[in-house]
Amino acid sequence: MNDAQKDRVREWGEADAAEWIAVPGEASDKYSRGVLGVVTGSDRYPGAAVLGVEAAARTGVGMIRYLGAPRPAEEVLRRRPEAVSAGGRVQGWLIGSGMDASARPSDDLLRLKAALADGTPLVVDAGALDLVRSAVGPVVVTPHYRELAGMLAAQADDDSDAVTAAEIAADPAAWA
Repeated sequence: MNDAQKDRVREWGEADAAEWIAVPGEASDKYSRGVLGVVTGSDRYPGAAVLGVEAAARTGVGMIRYLGAPRPAEEVLRRRPEAVSAGGRVQGWLIGSGMDASARPSDDLLRLKAALADGTPLVVDAGALDLVRSAVGPVVVTPHYRELAGMLAAQADDDSDAVTAAEIAADPAAWA
């Protein structure tokens, strides 16, 4: 990672997280515990939607709004019937897992762009990484090593600044 790239990266610490995470109290309800919007999964990878919603449910979030494609939505609701498949307010987003940017349906693109423009915190993965620069709110990206290499190559001033997937795979802790 070159110096210009390092200047755009911010390490999140406990104090940063405390600003966004609250311990539920007696008067807490689903809204005070947080509502997570989820736009993940695809016809090809519906399991990614199920895994993301399942993981979110285990965090103690108050409500999960699954707003992805119809087939993954069926699988999500089969596994987690408490998930809501209607739009509404959210305090954060999980987007892109199980999606392919090169084969993205227009409905998925609209949903992803809406989440990115919302201004709330986002976790951006896989099929939404190509859109991350349009995010208005704070972002955590979760690329695998090939996706990270592609993101860094797109920002490199020239080929000599580009890092390869093999370099990242050889020392993943240096890139985390």
